Amino acid sequence: MARMSKATKIENATKLRDLAIDLVANHGQLTLVKVGAGTIQVMTYEDERFAILYDNKPSLMNLTGFLIDIWFNNAKKMSVQWEMTAP
Repeated sequence: MARMSKATKIENATKLRDLAIDLVANHGQLTLVKVGAGTIQVMTYEDERFAILYDNKPSLMNLTGFLIDIWFNNAKKMSVQWEMTAP
């Protein structure tokens, strides 16, 4: 199996991120999450084996602007932080 290029990895991660955001937006709920001594409000989605946490504003947990964490079978499989840039 050939190695994926960096551009292909970024493209695949971006597609997964976008699908996860759509899932949270359509089927998720607002949830309070403890971070240090405080709490923040994030969007979450959970089913029996899959969980997503999406933070779309700067916070103690997410300094860059956007964060998405994806778990499968109680193990974190993907975590992405990004900034929106002007076109």
